[in-house]
Amino acid sequence: MLTVHVRAHGNLRRYFPGGHEEADFRLPEGSRVADLLAHIGLPDGEVWMVGVNDVLAQAEQALADGDKVDVFAPVAGG
Repeated sequence: MLTVHVRAHGNLRRYFPGGHEEADFRLPEGSRVADLLAHIGLPDGEVWMVGVNDVLAQAEQALADGDKVDVFAPVAGG
């Protein structure tokens, strides 16, 4: 198992335990960013961008124990 620390940006914290902005999640070894998002329960279209250790990440990127993940919601404005 690996543990990653995830921080939700925008309104994504509503998917986190207790509505908190940050949480640790345990996943099986070999998990990818897409696996993490599914584990949290984030629907497709709710996530605009993901960063792993301050670097833009793709859905297929493998995660490592201790990674710090930032998940950003789409932003609208005008």
